[in-house]
Amino acid sequence: MIGHHVRYLWYLVAGASALPALSLGRSWWDTDYSRGGLARTEGDVELPRHLLVAGLARQYAPGGAILDIGCGTGGLTIPLRASYPDSAFRYVGLDFSTVALEQAAARHDDGGAANAVQFVQGDFDEYRPPDTFDAVIFSESLYYAPDPLTTVRRYTSALREDGIIIVSMWRRPSRLRVWRALSGALRERSRSRLVVPRRPAWDIVVYSTLQP
Repeated sequence: MIGHHVRYLWYLVAGASALPALSLGRSWWDTDYSRGGLARTEGDVELPRHLLVAGLARQYAPGGAILDIGCGTGGLTIPLRASYPDSAFRYVGLDFSTVALEQAAARHDDGGAANAVQFVQGDFDEYRPPDTFDAVIFSESLYYAPDPLTTVRRYTSALREDGIIIVSMWRRPSRLRVWRALSGALRERSRSRLVVPRRPAWDIVVYSTLQP
């Protein structure tokens, strides 16, 4: 079995793989969250990206029903809730890692308001949304899909009329395959690039319906 760090380095260079020996499976994610490795996606450095994603959701999906694919420890939840102060905010966060979801639930256990927030364990290539949403967000998660367009297509049927898809990815050469896969199939509505000190730039794109 290829080691924990070697598999991640392979992924950074070559992108996601469907090969079991190279894929970042559930045990990899649980181990990394247990070690605090994914803390790099939280904190003040990441806050500008979270706020931008939440603001774009509010702008293009004012209804407030959000499905967050690959939610991790729920870093987007508070910015999203703050973006919908006058709306019936409803959030479902999906993640592969049980450890991440335990951390997310502990952070966002806030009494009655927690009824609007739900965390679900599952594989994003197997999960079937039980409801429809105004926005489906892939925040630093879609590049983990071996076939990103197929993954996105799973969730278009869960979008309400005029619903949107938001994709956020930090810039690396291996991400280009994802943008190429999406560009011919989705209609782009907004594109932003965000740069902060000590981090690479992020591209954040809002898409609407699939092209015919």
